Amino acid sequence: NLDARCSPARAVRRDADACRAAFAAYALDLDVYERAHRLFCRRLQEAGLLVDDDAAVRDELAAAGLCGDTDFSDADHVCARLETPEAYATLVDLRRRCARSAGADPRTWWLRHYGFFYERQPASSSAGVSTLPVPPGDPPDAAPPQTAPPPRPP
Repeated sequence: NLDARCSPARAVRRDADACRAAFAAYALDLDVYERAHRLFCRRLQEAGLLVDDDAAVRDELAAAGLCGDTDFSDADHVCARLETPEAYATLVDLRRRCARSAGADPRTWWLRHYGFFYERQPASSSAGVSTLPVPPGDPPDAAPPQTAPPPRPP
């Protein structure tokens, strides 16, 4: 249902800027997670539980994104999939539907709920992001001017 898709845990997983902010804030945690993940996969392999002919195991690991090529300590490996045109279109649609259900403007609604608002810019300019939303309850026209961070490296 729409409420579940608009929940913070699910909605922020679709936002490229939230993804990159999490990597910046929790780099050590993500490095530990990646090391534990690789140790887990190696132990599965050593125990003979990670075999190519066991489709059920491979499917379950693939669905969870485990024991594959993704480096969970590298923001580009994890967040880049959220920066494609298709992923951005999905994010825009989700924002629109979540805000419409609350009778609000998508940008204002997203900033108030999640604190990030990724705005794809034309290829000739850098992507912009707004942060630090208007406090809940304040009218949208009371928002402080938003600034864009420096462009991300390619």
